[in-house]
Amino acid sequence: MMELGFENDIDLLKQYQTIQSRKTKDYKKFLEIKKENMNQHSDIISSFWDVIVITAIDSLQKEYYEQVLKEKMNQNQIPSFIPYIVISDPVGEKIGCGGSTLYVLKTLSTIFGDDKIKNMKILLLHAGGYSKRLPNHSTTGKIFASIPCTLGIGGNNNEDEDESKLQACSMLEIKLIILIDIPKRMKPGVFLACSDDIELFESSEMSFNSSEDGTFIALSQAGTLDIGVGHGVFILDDVNQYKPNQLNSCRKFIHKPSKEKMKNENAILSNGLVLMDSCYYFDHKVFSILLNYYNQNNPINCEIDAYSDFLQPLGKGAEPNYFQVKSNVTKFLPHLPKEREKIYNFLNSSKCKLEMIPMSPSAFIHIGTCHEYIEHFTINFPKLGFKNLIFSEIGNGSSGNNNNNNNNKSVILHSILLYNLNTIINDNSVIEYCNFKGINKLSIGNRCIVSDLEFENCNEQQTSIEIPSNSFIQTLSLSCNRYVTIFFGIDDDLKSTSNPKLFGIPLKDYNLNSINTSDNNNSLWNAPLFPISNISPKDSLLKTLNNLQQTKQTNFYSNNQQQQQQQQQQQQPYYSIEQCLNEKDLSKQFIRRSNLTNEILNLKNNK
Repeated sequence: MMELGFENDIDLLKQYQTIQSRKTKDYKKFLEIKKENMNQHSDIISSFWDVIVITAIDSLQKEYYEQVLKEKMNQNQIPSFIPYIVISDPVGEKIGCGGSTLYVLKTLSTIFGDDKIKNMKILLLHAGGYSKRLPNHSTTGKIFASIPCTLGIGGNNNEDEDESKLQACSMLEIKLIILIDIPKRMKPGVFLACSDDIELFESSEMSFNSSEDGTFIALSQAGTLDIGVGHGVFILDDVNQYKPNQLNSCRKFIHKPSKEKMKNENAILSNGLVLMDSCYYFDHKVFSILLNYYNQNNPINCEIDAYSDFLQPLGKGAEPNYFQVKSNVTKFLPHLPKEREKIYNFLNSSKCKLEMIPMSPSAFIHIGTCHEYIEHFTINFPKLGFKNLIFSEIGNGSSGNNNNNNNNKSVILHSILLYNLNTIINDNSVIEYCNFKGINKLSIGNRCIVSDLEFENCNEQQTSIEIPSNSFIQTLSLSCNRYVTIFFGIDDDLKSTSNPKLFGIPLKDYNLNSINTSDNNNSLWNAPLFPISNISPKDSLLKTLNNLQQTKQTNFYSNNQQQQQQQQQQQQPYYSIEQCLNEKDLSKQFIRRSNLTNEILNLKNNK
């Protein structure tokens, strides 16, 4: 298994490339099917999902997801002949991916009815959440995060197609490609997966046909004990009868166990590895059991986990000893242990079976933190043949660059960097959905995440923008036509309230009038650190850079209007990241990205 750092086995990496290329080619066959010609493709349609469900954290994210899905169907990036249903969590307490699953089952049962639902193959992608460890997806969600590869990886259907015009795949397309073999090899039921990881494995001969009803079938990957302590671990009925790429019966499932517990539970294989959770399937009988639980216990008003709370009750060795665990929830409510106990009794008393398929060889690529994002995008993905430059225009608008230093160790996605006199992009940075034009000097340091920034210099002022190394910066769209640019270090802990640090410097050491530095509840997530602009994304960017320059005395931005802007910002309001999410305008964010996409396409068409 590979997680944050790939093996340098060239043959194995080539094998992953071959698998992904084959799956992409198979996926593109479904893009040729339209609603008007479905009858001509009934055989191939039957080997795909009957419905794809995506969860959202709230109604605003739901509306955004639906906008993007419509656009992707129009652009022929996802199949258009099947229904996509976005279901937002109900208003109230956070309910976790397990609570979302229960709510989805109830919603689907209402939409399709019991008779139809029992014959459907359902893909459930959990995509709600605030992504606090990777904030460039906090508003728009990880499921539509751009990944540095295109559908050209499986061979172009149109030989005359210009690969430079191919847009980056989102995580949604990647998931559909990865799981392309699953629906034709499984019985009706639900296949559940998260939206912040990529699994590479061969599945053309994989079987999901359990001999018993009431079965969960999980995919797993072997990993070290050091990785196992942060995941769920499967315990086989007989560890000596381990069968890779086949169904294995499990005695129990343990969640985020200590190394000692893994040893005591006989979880360790002969090669010293353990079998860890990934995504899983459950059949219609399990669907009915979980729906019955929901009908008797709704509304859900605590965090239920789809892994620890649904899988730990399974198997002959299951033990009800985890109800008081607090480590896997953001808010431990007094009634949570009782809910866990009820779920345990529902599943355990029904004798639901847990089976698992250990995928070998396989790679598990988690993209949940800034460090993982940078590591995979700029170092690991290129080993799989992924791109460094996708659907972007850089240079001076003609055939050559003008003093531009654009290396091959950074990634640029869906961006415009044109007519800048001097552009320096250092190693291992990711630039996405940015539009920089006419800047005297644009400098982006090492290991940066730069997202949704806009700056077009329409006058002849000498302007420089410098983003220091190890930075995260993004411009967010807020309601009432407002913008906020958030800016912090990728090593900063956004959630910590114990002496929170911005760019490694304690908040209390900054000259910030917007916060009470003696407040012990301050964190980078909830402290009002970032100025609001009522003018434009460009103005928002300048306000934030100037604000940090004034308080930290770091030369992020400079021009001859700097002093005037510094005086203006003393009277302006400030927002926290949390406030930005509460007042987000995802329709505006969608329009900004769509306009940028259209501008890039026009630039390419006019060459």
